[in-house]
Amino acid sequence: MNAIEPIKQLLNVIAEIKNRSMDMELKIVEAQEQFRVLKLYKYNVDPDDQDQVNNIGQMWNELLDLANRKDHEVVKYKQAYATITKENVNKFKKELEEAYERYKLNGPGAAHIGLEEGVELLQ
Repeated sequence: MNAIEPIKQLLNVIAEIKNRSMDMELKIVEAQEQFRVLKLYKYNVDPDDQDQVNNIGQMWNELLDLANRKDHEVVKYKQAYATITKENVNKFKKELEEAYERYKLNGPGAAHIGLEEGVELLQ
């Protein structure tokens, strides 16, 4: 595992938390409403479950705050990761261009390649 992998994983987790924020907020409100209805109809609810539902919004907000803080802390790593990725993309682009040129010059469609040799190149 290279040195950038843990940072990459952290960035993925932060992005996942942020991407799910709206969905989670809706689910939290839905769960709280379901428990409110249970209470309205005097259904027996485990106090631990009720406490968790009462606190889940705050717990989610704390997780979002933590994700935002961690996101801010890894800004310099993001920049380094972006630089490395850009370098890798440029390297790949150059390799691809070279491979394409070799293919045009020596591939099965090249003008100097005969039919039999072209068939062999395809196999």
